Amino acid sequence: MALLAAIILTGGLHIDGLSDTFDGFLSNRDKERTLEIMKDSRIGAFGVLSLVLLILFKFILIYSIENLPLAIILSFANSRLVVARIISYKKNARPGGLGDLFHKSNPKSLMIASGIIYMAILILLDIRYLIPLLITFLAGEYISSISYKKIDGLTGDVYGAIIELGEAISLLSFWSVMLWI
Repeated sequence: MALLAAIILTGGLHIDGLSDTFDGFLSNRDKERTLEIMKDSRIGAFGVLSLVLLILFKFILIYSIENLPLAIILSFANSRLVVARIISYKKNARPGGLGDLFHKSNPKSLMIASGIIYMAILILLDIRYLIPLLITFLAGEYISSISYKKIDGLTGDVYGAIIELGEAISLLSFWSVMLWI
């Protein structure tokens, strides 16, 4: 139910971005063709595989984590804080798209204030919870670097992929922290 609720609450927007990003990036085409593939409303084989594998991976993690409600809430927050930073500081690859709209909203000051408050909350809860945030941040930077190589910037689809993959990586990090540290 937690997995289904997360997809429904976002209207499937982020998971659609994940499938579009995988379809485009794994097509091994030039920048323009990759952006066309990402904009296409049809889903390809790589998009389907990314959805199936991500949902299965999240299901396994949700089933395995002991303090699940806290891990889910913090994983959602981690991925969104990371994408807010990326939207604020990275360049956009497609003018006029949804990602460009977010980028032009210039959320820097809000993101910085939110980040400071959020990190203080994590430290108060348990300083170990900074580890999943750091790992999610590094994953977001890695995905951004791939996006720069493929399409010379980021799009709304890539932001959605960063959120979805960030949630999964953050959940994996929380499972590891709660189990091993």
